[in-house]
Amino acid sequence: MLNNLVGRRRSSTCASQGTCIIISHDLTPSNTAQLDKSKVLGFATDVGSKTSHTAIMARSLRIPAVVGLKDISGQVETGQYALLDGLNGVVVVHPTDQTLFEYGQIAQQQVSLQEKLQEVTHQPASPWTGIGVLSANIEQAADAAQVKASGAEGWGCSGPNISF
Repeated sequence: MLNNLVGRRRSSTCASQGTCIIISHDLTPSNTAQLDKSKVLGFATDVGSKTSHTAIMARSLRIPAVVGLKDISGQVETGQYALLDGLNGVVVVHPTDQTLFEYGQIAQQQVSLQEKLQEVTHQPASPWTGIGVLSANIEQAADAAQVKASGAEGWGCSGPNISF
């Protein structure tokens, strides 16, 4: 926000290169919420924890993230190729062909798992008890579509000024 107020522009390699991984000392939750998921593949920061607001925001937006890496922003330069493993909290700079192959296998397994989960998404939440109530908490109205697509039967909100 300060950069915008004083008229400074931040450089964005995502705009010129298509897609990217953001490497930064820190990202605020509001910066995270504004990330363009069609360009930003994920991010890694020097500071933060699994329970920081930025990490929670990234999870809710399904943006892969690795936080709390101490000095990742000092180790990676703009334009370097990197692999970001948000599940295991790892960033691999200049991954080898073997590493890319192994992570490609993992990605295929994840796709297969997601496909299997989609098959059961709209089945009743508890078919053996006959009680099928599964609800989710949302922060903003835009979250409702994702909740519904995930098979929830209802939602509640903790955010201000949300109505359906």
